[in-house]
Amino acid sequence: MTTDIVKTTIEVTVLHHASLHIGLGGLGLAELDDEMDYGECVGVSRIIRSAPLRTVKAVRQTLLALGNDGHFFDTEE
Repeated sequence: MTTDIVKTTIEVTVLHHASLHIGLGGLGLAELDDEMDYGECVGVSRIIRSAPLRTVKAVRQTLLALGNDGHFFDTEE
């Protein structure tokens, strides 16, 4: 069975003062985006690759690798 799930890898590059380094680790993507647009950082993001996950097994394995329980998309074989 094929799926319509796509795995996209995004790279974010941020320039900031050294004193902010520890604080960046706790930011989500939306917060980091705000820091780059309005805060004390300059940055850019780009898509590195995007590829379909063709099988239910590939979707589940990828979800597990991301720390999910493997059932986020409720895919069935």
